[in-house]
Amino acid sequence: MLDVETTGLDAIRHSIVELCAARIAIDGKGAVVAIECIRVGLRHPGQPLSEAIREISGLNDEDLAGQSIDPDDLMSFLDTGAAVVAFNTGFDRPFVEGIAPEASPLRWGCPMHHIPWRALGFEPGSQGYLLCQSGWHRDNRCCWCPRTAVMRGGCVTVG
Repeated sequence: MLDVETTGLDAIRHSIVELCAARIAIDGKGAVVAIECIRVGLRHPGQPLSEAIREISGLNDEDLAGQSIDPDDLMSFLDTGAAVVAFNTGFDRPFVEGIAPEASPLRWGCPMHHIPWRALGFEPGSQGYLLCQSGWHRDNRCCWCPRTAVMRGGCVTVG
């Protein structure tokens, strides 16, 4: 499972500044049974962050100074799983492929579009909205799924 924080919405013009990934174990019913490993990487975008991105992400230019995400390390991590899951794969995937093109042929899953949230008792929406329906809240950091949502994933059985 992964999530990215970026400098904007366009994977061609903008770049990743934070990537969070978690390797999770899922049982035969689709429930999260373990978080095996969590990785967080920061990446300097080559320009100062806008005020909006600083506010959304909680990151600042000092946090990112000299930081990079090694594409080989990223691929080693992603290759160990059965699939790469990003809540909004349509957004996250092009950014990941921008720094690691080898991620393109991997199996990708998108909970935003492929989980029957209503059938599971949830009103579909953003990650934060889904967590709120479970009694959780998200902090003001955007790149949060491995730190928060995965922890809560065991309460939602999909399968």
